[in-house]
Amino acid sequence: MIKFFRKIRQKNLIENKFSKYLLYAIGEIILVVFGILIALSINNWNENRKSDIELYNYLELMTEELYQDKLFYTKLISENKSRLNYLKSISSGNFENLNLENSQEIIAYNFALRNFGSAYYTLKENGKLISIDNKKIRDLMVYYYEELAVDYNQVADWHRNFVVANIENYTVEHLPLDIYGNTKPSVVINEMKNNKLSSIVNYQISNFRSFDEIAADNIRTIEELDNEIRKMK
Repeated sequence: MIKFFRKIRQKNLIENKFSKYLLYAIGEIILVVFGILIALSINNWNENRKSDIELYNYLELMTEELYQDKLFYTKLISENKSRLNYLKSISSGNFENLNLENSQEIIAYNFALRNFGSAYYTLKENGKLISIDNKKIRDLMVYYYEELAVDYNQVADWHRNFVVANIENYTVEHLPLDIYGNTKPSVVINEMKNNKLSSIVNYQISNFRSFDEIAADNIRTIEELDNEIRKMK
């Protein structure tokens, strides 16, 4: 096409038809500009497509991480139920049918910290969060990863430090283990008459209930966020 315009331009110059030459010269320029615009559009489309694919992959990873987080909290609630029942029975003096030999482990239990949101923080660091048009999803992401998940780890870290500083030393001293790693049931029963152990048990009951509430709230937010992401994909 460009060769065609060039031949016409040369012919018009030879024939001294300046107006026609100018017309075809302008047409040639327009054609070149038009070609450049098409090339830029195609390049922009390819870049946007790559960006969309990258975002989709991160969202896929995020849904998998949310699934694992939900399993983590669900397991916490399930295992916490048995721990709570155990401690409530000790607190009320119902020692029958309890395995008191392992009481030290449950009384001094502390909750594990967890790494949350590798996909979320990668999106944030790469400036990709702004590419998510759905404001509700962005707000839920920020709320879950930067508030709820952070709060869980802060509470878990505080609880671990509390147990180490105030419970572990007490149980090691007053609920000693034998060579098989067990505590004598009679020792546990006698120590429950001590106000300090009774207070520790009741305090742990309160802490375990708090973790149940945190886990339940986080599960609800995980489910809402996961549903919104699946709608968007």
